[in-house]
Amino acid sequence: GYWEIESVNLPDGNEKNYKISETIDYFEVRNDSGFRKKVMPQFDGKYLVNEESEKVMVLYEKDKAYLNYRTAYSEWKEEILEVSDEKLVLKNEAEIEYEYKRPTPFSIK
Repeated sequence: GYWEIESVNLPDGNEKNYKISETIDYFEVRNDSGFRKKVMPQFDGKYLVNEESEKVMVLYEKDKAYLNYRTAYSEWKEEILEVSDEKLVLKNEAEIEYEYKRPTPFSIK
C-alpha cells in the first residue's frame, strides 16, 4: 500500500514533522517478500512512477519483525514498531524512527 512520511524521530529526541511530502512510499509485500518504490503524487490524483525499486523481505527474529531491503548497491533493515490500517512506524539501525500515515488523495479536477 501507499504510505506518506509524517514525522522522523531522532535518537537525541528531536523530531521533524512533514506537512506535505513530494514522494510517497509504495510497498507491495506478499508471502513476506516484495518491493518498495518511491512514487510522486500528481494533481490528477495519479502517481508518477519510475523503474527504481528496493527488494523487501519480512524477517522475524525473536519477538520482532523487520523489513530487510536490498538494492544492487546496499542492504539494510528496519524494525517494524507499529503497523495498522492507518499508521506505520519503522526504526532503522541508526535508531531513527519513521512514522508514516496513509496519504490523502488530492485532485484539482
